[in-house]
Amino acid sequence: MKHVRTIDVAGTPVAVLAPPGEWTEAAAAATRGLADHPEGPTGWLRLGEAVAIPGSLSHVEADGQRLWGGCDVPVAITASGALSLGPGPVARIDARPGLAGMAARELVATALAWLLMPSEIWMVHAAGIVLEPGAALVPGHTGAGKSTAAAAAIAADRQVLGDDLAAVRLGRAGPEISGIARPLTAPPEFVTPLGTEPATPAVRALAGVPMPDDRRGRFELAGVTLATGWWPLAAVAALEHSSEPQSEVAATDPHDALRSLWNTALLGWVRTVRQAWFPVAAELSRLPAFRLRLGADPGRRLVSTAEALTALEARVRATSIV
Repeated sequence: MKHVRTIDVAGTPVAVLAPPGEWTEAAAAATRGLADHPEGPTGWLRLGEAVAIPGSLSHVEADGQRLWGGCDVPVAITASGALSLGPGPVARIDARPGLAGMAARELVATALAWLLMPSEIWMVHAAGIVLEPGAALVPGHTGAGKSTAAAAAIAADRQVLGDDLAAVRLGRAGPEISGIARPLTAPPEFVTPLGTEPATPAVRALAGVPMPDDRRGRFELAGVTLATGWWPLAAVAALEHSSEPQSEVAATDPHDALRSLWNTALLGWVRTVRQAWFPVAAELSRLPAFRLRLGADPGRRLVSTAEALTALEARVRATSIV
């Protein structure tokens, strides 16, 4: 087992270990975008190490995975590999022959979420977008529009913490958010391929390169620098798709915010984590809560989502003044 690097995950040092060969390459690809951390690790991600599958304990199936969340060492199995969490701040990932890269892509985020737990940091499927009073947590599952919201923010020259994963914690002064640094993506209708001359849009043009073998045809954005560090969490703006042509923002209630937070936690399938997450999610749901409804017209979605973010900022600012 080789120590590949120690990565910075929301300020937490995590050692990545993998055997030489395909696992080392898989580790580098799955942690691309995360900076190195200079301090000694507090958690260990071990790739290419055997995962013990629970015997007779019952499991659930969700999103193509088999999940054992009620045992002492939670386990997840996908079509490409397996993940075990614990004991302690250790996560292990194994793969079927030839599928190390796919297993790492599918399972590393969940492993990192587990390794943040000792620091009382929680990982959510969400974009993080900086507003004038702080930053907004924009939760949503795959396909909900996290990358769309983040791309619109970038096109409007806003700072973005990330477009897929966010870390949250209860700080001394209140809830805080940090991004999990990964390459940003965007839908193809938002992006001008590198090497072509873009038209002049109402917002900043986005440039990128096609992501190989991406089922949604997304582009990886070029020339984007993510905001780093911890930011005051100013609002929760859950995503949904609208039947209206343009994107819009609407106020909602704490119960709706709580449902969104509950359903987008990466470790919600682990019984002990779920129990500990509830009071944290309840605290976050007391923040100003909104629905960011993405417009149905792809030709107007980028500009109208940028405008909806401006409206969101104004409403959050007004709430903070009151």
